Amino acid sequence: MNNISIPITILDFSDLDINLDTLQKKVSKFYDQYEDDLYLLHKNKVDYLEQFINIKDNEVYLNYDYDFSKLNINEDTFKIINFMKPTRRRLISEYIVEIINDNIFINRQENRGFTQKFAYISNNEFDYRKYTRKFK
Repeated sequence: MNNISIPITILDFSDLDINLDTLQKKVSKFYDQYEDDLYLLHKNKVDYLEQFINIKDNEVYLNYDYDFSKLNINEDTFKIINFMKPTRRRLISEYIVEIINDNIFINRQENRGFTQKFAYISNNEFDYRKYTRKFK
């Protein structure tokens, strides 16, 4: 197996003398920053539409602000996709954690977008994990 570089580092907090409760309380202040996963919402809309029409234009997949009225779909189907709501919220973030004199400092880094280029995709269907996504 090849060595795979991934952006996730697994730490054992007890080996680093970090109190997990304290760390969780400090990180929890960011929970209100989670945002709707508009990529997943868009994919759900496209998956629903594919039951009725054959989508050949990549822009429909790649542009999650795509104007579905451009497609030849009936009014009821158009209403259904417009009523669809996000089903997941995400906060993809990176932090630098420093311990100075037993004080924990957590600094969130600017989101640069991410790609899951090593994600296992079992077929050739469109999958956003192949493309760079950006959340807050």
